[in-house]
Amino acid sequence: MTILDRVPSPFSPQAYGIQRTLRPAPAPTPLDPEETLPLFTRRPESKSVLPMRCLSCHGPVLKSTAPVTIAQAGYRLTWDSVPAWVCTLCGLSYFEPREVERIRGTVQALRGQH
Repeated sequence: MTILDRVPSPFSPQAYGIQRTLRPAPAPTPLDPEETLPLFTRRPESKSVLPMRCLSCHGPVLKSTAPVTIAQAGYRLTWDSVPAWVCTLCGLSYFEPREVERIRGTVQALRGQH
């Protein structure tokens, strides 16, 4: 037996005169599996479908790639496949801000070289 077992802690309930009482554990209630299921199950949303429609034709917009061509000040830049949201009906492309900033940075870098 160690000293810690023999000397009560100054912060224990026994040090304040509170007797330790044991209560019986409550009886477990049986669970109904039907009761624990959610009322409506939602499928996880796919990251490849944009939750908006095309602004031009109102068609569904899916994650894909699109070509980009920029012709300015005597030079022409072409990318064959830039990540974009593309309308499945009319083919209109919507680019995320990250991709737009990459394209703008490339154009500005070329302007700085001239």
